Amino acid sequence: MAEQSWILDVLDYIDAGSTALTKGTNLFAGVLPDEVRTVAVGVFEVPGAGPERVYGTAAAFVRPAVQVIARSTMPVDAAPAPNPTGARNAAWAVYRRLNSIANTQLSTASPRVTTFLPEQSPYLLDTDEEGRQRFSFTAGVWVTPSTGPW
Repeated sequence: MAEQSWILDVLDYIDAGSTALTKGTNLFAGVLPDEVRTVAVGVFEVPGAGPERVYGTAAAFVRPAVQVIARSTMPVDAAPAPNPTGARNAAWAVYRRLNSIANTQLSTASPRVTTFLPEQSPYLLDTDEEGRQRFSFTAGVWVTPSTGPW
């Protein structure tokens, strides 16, 4: 399995369940492009927990994690601060979508079974240099191990 391909599987899953988010347009893996002026969401691989061992020494699950960052729209020149509602709603929509993944095979190309467990509710992370508010949450992931690179 190619590097980062599991994150792309996550994006496909989010895209398939959303009318507002489209992979490559306003839904991205590992990046949140500055030039996107609409509400945008980035899904980033972040450190997770160690493997979970069950009845022995072999890992029953590996446990990476993802951070989701949803950013509000670009403010219009001379307009008041951007409305954070779109970013907040996008963060909650992705939260609900990922929270629905339990014992699920995200891709037919991957035999691994995945469960997502959000570690907190979406919260206001910060305001970027363009005045756009960013909301975030982190989710732990439980995945059956594979023999290839993670």
